[in-house]
Amino acid sequence: MKTKSVGTFLMVIATVASTVGCSNGTDFGIGAQNEEFGSTINYNNKVDIVWVVDDSSSMRQHQVKLANEVSGMVAKLNELKMDYRMVVTTTSVGNGFGGGQYIGSPQVLSQGTPGLAGQLQSRLVSGESGSDKEQGILSLQNLLSDSYISSAGQGFHREESLLLVNVLSDEEDQTDGSSASVLQSIKNRMDQLKKPFRPNVGGWLVNFIGVKDTSCRNGLGMSPIGSRYLDLVETSGGKSFSICNASLKDAVASLQARVLEIITDYPLASVPNLETVRVLMNGIIIPRSTTNGWDYIPALKVIRFYGKAIPSADVPVRVDYTPANAS
Repeated sequence: MKTKSVGTFLMVIATVASTVGCSNGTDFGIGAQNEEFGSTINYNNKVDIVWVVDDSSSMRQHQVKLANEVSGMVAKLNELKMDYRMVVTTTSVGNGFGGGQYIGSPQVLSQGTPGLAGQLQSRLVSGESGSDKEQGILSLQNLLSDSYISSAGQGFHREESLLLVNVLSDEEDQTDGSSASVLQSIKNRMDQLKKPFRPNVGGWLVNFIGVKDTSCRNGLGMSPIGSRYLDLVETSGGKSFSICNASLKDAVASLQARVLEIITDYPLASVPNLETVRVLMNGIIIPRSTTNGWDYIPALKVIRFYGKAIPSADVPVRVDYTPANAS
């Protein structure tokens, strides 16, 4: 038996049968490979979530739409026993505005915060009295600076956690500087702050709810497309959603699904023969299904869980399979 580490905490026990010959000389080749999470899942279930909310004029309706949907996300994170922290900031920086720092008290929200969903909702509806120079990236840069993390911002950042940044804005970022320099600066900072979550998976993720196409732009009176935010989404493998949608229910559900994919995706040591893959939770076989089951993602070489089959942090999961190259 051997042990390997996937990401920071995911411990996988793998047993590979060596080539075995019988007394009749028959060569059975490579045996089936067995991988399991151990007696309990020890995957890294830590996620630190930053909500960057545009608090300029015209934003209240969008803030309310977002706030209306987050209670379901909180409930799902709790159900799956995720170890999460959340903070909220705004796009208004300087001149007494709240951008670049955590707003509300207590500053850091977690599962143990009394009235968590209500507290998060009230902070997301941050009003429209902020600056019309929306500087979401500068706000994030200040929030993640060493000087802030080590002083007023203590209690949020964890080196080993996934950093999830959710931006809500109907404008382009207006942080001073060329787009290339502004984007490179924030990418460098997040890369410095967050090590890869596991091999081939970055330690930070940006999602954007905003103006992402000309249809939405025209509907909002020629609001500029959030190109800088969309660049960060593409770089990190995040998701983008139109702020013009009547409801943000699907957007929030997708945000939730994306972070759970990253946390619970199960890397396989070898490309499997899919006909031989068997996934069990608590000893019960889970079907291959993208609704309430699992599927194999060839590009990432991972087992991905869906719907009711997404494992909570204390459910034993076992994956058996024969490598595709077994002879």
